[in-house]
Amino acid sequence: MNNFSKSLSFLALTLSLSTQAGGLWLNEYADPAMGKAGAGSQAGVNDASTVVRNPATMGRLDGSQYLLGAMAIYSQAEFEIESAGRLNGDKNPDDAGGLAPAASFYYTHKIDDKWSWGISSGALAGSALDYGKDWGGSYQATSVELVAVAIAPAVSYKVNDVLSLGASLQFVHGQLELKISPPLRDTTSSIDGDDQILAYQLGMALKLSEKTELGLTYQSEWDFTFEGDINTPTNEVSVESELPLAQNVRLAINHTLNSDFSIHATLGWDDWSVLDKVNLSTVDNGASITTNWEDTYHYAFGIEYNGIKSWKISSGISYDTSPVSKTDRNAQLPVDRTMKYAVGLQKDYDKDFSYGVQFVYADLGSGDIDSVTSDLIALKGEYTQYNAMFLAFNALWRY
Repeated sequence: MNNFSKSLSFLALTLSLSTQAGGLWLNEYADPAMGKAGAGSQAGVNDASTVVRNPATMGRLDGSQYLLGAMAIYSQAEFEIESAGRLNGDKNPDDAGGLAPAASFYYTHKIDDKWSWGISSGALAGSALDYGKDWGGSYQATSVELVAVAIAPAVSYKVNDVLSLGASLQFVHGQLELKISPPLRDTTSSIDGDDQILAYQLGMALKLSEKTELGLTYQSEWDFTFEGDINTPTNEVSVESELPLAQNVRLAINHTLNSDFSIHATLGWDDWSVLDKVNLSTVDNGASITTNWEDTYHYAFGIEYNGIKSWKISSGISYDTSPVSKTDRNAQLPVDRTMKYAVGLQKDYDKDFSYGVQFVYADLGSGDIDSVTSDLIALKGEYTQYNAMFLAFNALWRY
């Protein structure tokens, strides 16, 4: 296999990891809205995390607010091989999941009756998938690891008592490492790379009445260009790949039923067909990889109960459609449809401080894979355990 052919196969894997970095735009920000699966959050939340949910709603908060969040993410990904090629074999992998920490910070400040500003930051570190070296799909991946950090200043403007507008500028740093083990070779090949990008979010909020709020957000693409080196036991190849992560739109509504209950909903569209093909290059060559990803749709519904003094209890559910069929799915990122179930508890200690805990269970589907290159190299099976759990804590200060 020549150097450029090696680049193509490795960068097909890099594509999958980068999409994991976008995470199909995860809703878990270690904030109170996690407790309702993020439902209605683009229409406004009553804490500083509104800077990332929809910056247009910052003007509804008085004074200054700080919110700190910490989260543990535990995942299970146990793949069972149904059939495999003669070269790669049918040995099942280890549980590819694991434990990863995350943290977030949000700040908002009301300048005057018209203008507000804020800033958000977040970090995620840990192993995304680790199958182990000796399994039937090691030619696709043995492990992937990702670190991503983002900082986003934002501003909002209140046009009138009904309409507000907002925008944020996102500074993102991403770094990745991927390892594979070719069949019949006692070796491991790897690729790593990093990039810094600028992106943005736009928001609009409508306060239709004291009981009903609407919100609309647009998230731009994350246009990563990963520059890295493919390392094999015999050589090293410098590569570059343009990997856009989907733009998305969210439309949300919050409605207060009475003094005790409110309901929340979100509809969304993610432009994952942008990953139908991926452009990549080495110093001397260029090509594209067909991935056959499709657009996905997001649905969320939540409810909040405020009937107990100084306490807020929330619950919600969300659903995201699958971006890829089993024939195009692979072990680096076996994304399927996703169902999430959330609960949360928030306590107002006094008028200046509150704290809370939220839990989300994500059912990640079966992640069927039916990848057949030839009778020598093939992988067919599904994940018998495929889920993730998010446990978050937050603390909010108001000034």
